[in-house]
Amino acid sequence: MGSIIAYALIALILTFLYAPVSFAKENIRLQLAFESVRLPEVEKALAELKTPCYTVKEFSPEWSRVVTEFFILCQALHIGGLDPIFEFKAYPSYPRILKQVRDGKILAGGSTFWNREGDPDLFYKTEEVLHVGEVELAIFTRPEHAALLKVRTLAELQKFTAVSSENWVVDWETLGDMGIKRFHATSGAQMFDMVQNKRADFTLDALSTLPDMSRVVNGVRLVPVPNIKVGLRGARSFLISKQFPESKKIYEALQIGLKDLRAKKQIKVRFVETGFYNPMAKDWHKLY
Repeated sequence: MGSIIAYALIALILTFLYAPVSFAKENIRLQLAFESVRLPEVEKALAELKTPCYTVKEFSPEWSRVVTEFFILCQALHIGGLDPIFEFKAYPSYPRILKQVRDGKILAGGSTFWNREGDPDLFYKTEEVLHVGEVELAIFTRPEHAALLKVRTLAELQKFTAVSSENWVVDWETLGDMGIKRFHATSGAQMFDMVQNKRADFTLDALSTLPDMSRVVNGVRLVPVPNIKVGLRGARSFLISKQFPESKKIYEALQIGLKDLRAKKQIKVRFVETGFYNPMAKDWHKLY
């Protein structure tokens, strides 16, 4: 009888030692900044999902890069042990968001920033979400712009004007290096409006996975010039202001999650699903 009790006790101890352990996720409040034109896209995607953002199985082809990156951020935090209660705040432009995070007015942006903007004294900078050379953009114009839609070389493109933002440093410098005349706008919505209203010929943006690969911003639909694209020489990461008590905890959770997603090749899969990497444009000629 004694030996039976002893074996039972040993079995019970082993059960406790080797039983799977489930760790509760920590809930913290996380305020994120988005461009005013992009925040409704994020809120719409969340409303349609109807479950926590980390549960999404397939990303929608209707999602912009910003929406895609928010859901990557959400999933990475979950993997890293955090399930934040998100609070969103809208700002008119990307530069304004960067300034707010830099000044410690808000903890982080809801999408990535260019690495070169991540001053290590002010920000925690995560590992790269998009590596150098992975950011390829198409040339978007109005559907009736027949002359531009026929362009196939850089020399031909140089006859047309672009709209971008001086504060989108990598985009702006790339267009300048290409010899393109540029007009400044403060937001993506204003850029689409300027192209639609013939104040510029084109703007740069990522392809969608819609049949015509078009993009719609604030009701303005632009289409890509076929068979050509532009490569931007920069990497992108999430930046987190160091001026909040929870900043390091969020940064460390993101690092764990992003490394896990990268190892499982999930980051690239997500960008393919939303059209950022569009297989139909794989063999398009890169002008620059």
